[in-house]
Amino acid sequence: MTRFAIALMVLVASVSALESRAATPPPEMQKRVRAATFEVVVPKPAETGVTYERPLPLELLPFSERNDHYWSLGTAFAIAPDTFVTAAHVLQASVNGLGGPPALRASNGEVQKIDKVLKFSLHQDFAVFTTAKSSATTTLETSSEATIDEPVFAVGNALGEGVVIRDGLLTSMTPEEQDGRWKWLRYSAATSPGNSGGPLLNLRGQVIGVVIGKSPSENLNYALPIAHVMSAENAAVADSRFPLRVPMLRDTFSANFQAKFALPLPLAEFVSRWQASALEVYHDQMGKYLARNDADLFPRGQSAKVLAAIESAYCPMLLMQSADRTWEIDGPQRVTVDLPDDGMVCTRDDTAYTLFNIDRGKAVGDAKFYSDSQIAMDLLLKGMKFPRQVGNESIRVTSLGAATTDTEYVDRFQRRWRLRVWNIPFLDARIVALYLPTPDGYAGIAQFVLRGPIDLAAVQLQFLADYVHVSYSGTLAQWQAFFARRDALPAVLGKVKLERDAAGTVHFRSPRLDFDLPAAALKTAIDSPVQMQMTFGEEAGKPTWEIGAVYVNKDDDQKTYVGAVRQPKPGKDAGKEAADRWQHMLTSAEEFDGERGHDSDYKKTWRRSAVNSATKAAGPVDPESTVLYEIISVLGDSKLPRDVDDIHEQLLETVHVKER
Repeated sequence: MTRFAIALMVLVASVSALESRAATPPPEMQKRVRAATFEVVVPKPAETGVTYERPLPLELLPFSERNDHYWSLGTAFAIAPDTFVTAAHVLQASVNGLGGPPALRASNGEVQKIDKVLKFSLHQDFAVFTTAKSSATTTLETSSEATIDEPVFAVGNALGEGVVIRDGLLTSMTPEEQDGRWKWLRYSAATSPGNSGGPLLNLRGQVIGVVIGKSPSENLNYALPIAHVMSAENAAVADSRFPLRVPMLRDTFSANFQAKFALPLPLAEFVSRWQASALEVYHDQMGKYLARNDADLFPRGQSAKVLAAIESAYCPMLLMQSADRTWEIDGPQRVTVDLPDDGMVCTRDDTAYTLFNIDRGKAVGDAKFYSDSQIAMDLLLKGMKFPRQVGNESIRVTSLGAATTDTEYVDRFQRRWRLRVWNIPFLDARIVALYLPTPDGYAGIAQFVLRGPIDLAAVQLQFLADYVHVSYSGTLAQWQAFFARRDALPAVLGKVKLERDAAGTVHFRSPRLDFDLPAAALKTAIDSPVQMQMTFGEEAGKPTWEIGAVYVNKDDDQKTYVGAVRQPKPGKDAGKEAADRWQHMLTSAEEFDGERGHDSDYKKTWRRSAVNSATKAAGPVDPESTVLYEIISVLGDSKLPRDVDDIHEQLLETVHVKER
């Protein structure tokens, strides 16, 4: 046998011995490590307020899950009898739970509540803290020495099923992504959800790093060198960049989260200070983001298309920039679900929020519907089909009970929203939602929050609310009740009157337009539907939200109706369609030529006219007008097409445009 072959055999034997040692830590070391390593847990909240479509088959859950009073979120370890280390993101994920504050659970089941936070770094992702009562009887030594290719052990509460020790190699030291201020320890030992915050050990059982996260692809996981934890000052610090972008703008802003305050602090005080800092940073960075985009914000930038159009939005949408930065009304694909008694729920789901509309139909009286937060959420759940997963079974949630908080929020258009929060105990989460009262129910926007800061979620929804576009709909009876609820009216509708008198005449009055619809022209009833399509506008360079169109329907099938549609003079960038429509209105051409229109089989007929403040009945409009109105009459249920002429001419006699 050659010397080379002998040397190779010795090398292979040495590596095998090393791997064998790494794969099997000595029993005394395992015992010591397990005694010094803990689960980070939060108490499960009481299962109250939630009802389901059928009884929950809880027997399908594993025994430990059914009987454990805690949720396991991560790992921590003792470096001194009264000092523990975990990952910062584990501590953050465990606060604001519905069941109570986070705690440590030892292998013997003893639970110790976290007392004071001694150190915290968001960007380096570590936290150091004490517990309220018991101290660790066993601690781990630390070492600042780490060598590439040396065997290591990743210790942690893998998948929430107890502390395990898994072996691998320290493969590299990789600079952190932002500025290369330190180097992550990269290692090949298996790491699972729940390992975060656990120790990375060398062969001697010394802590060389804090497990931070699992590699998204290959098994090259991350740990922070423990030396950074040991040398850190007693303070809570953040110094990181994050992408800031809102759905309505195309620009992405590199925001800075920089904050610092002294520690130690009791856990509750730390959480309060930290969340206040995060909210302050959000406001500051959002202000800088919006300032950078100031020239592009609506109604500045490419806004002519929106300002010239009337967009129906009975299922809410958002005012947002398209790919070419043109402002438009848009939103995710809508889904509708019919409810009993002619009701309906419509939703548009984005990854971060849900836009919704609730039409209560005839199911619930006006006063009870708006005063009882549970009723509206129960109807929304019918449309969202929110399930609870139990084993392989998906059980639909039918109610979350009453909102835990219910306050008012007024947006920049003086629309009065209800800011409501519901608890979801089985997920230890909350739904934060803004509800905007409408004649037939609510429009709104909702966000799911898992143990997060509710204040920040509320602020984000309030920002989105300023860009929510929605139309208003309801029967004449619902409109009458809606106008009587002055505390729910948006400012623009506070100056509007809509009523049906004893003779059956419908009267509409606003600062811009009046009209009367006598029963001889269109026979309405108290349950005849009326829609107001709202629109965004501009006044003195500031955005406005106003009535764009009013439609009065004869009955529920909405085949026969009259309407008044406001048309401001389009800007030069509004597009050819808007420019052509304006020209047709000015010259009484095409669809505004005064002639009766009809469908192919003459079952539906219509008349259109353009009017302004100078118009007398069907006379010409003032060519210098900056605002015109389309008056439209549609007859969908008559055997005499000329009947639409009677409706249209009677309506034109009563129209009074008050703006030029």
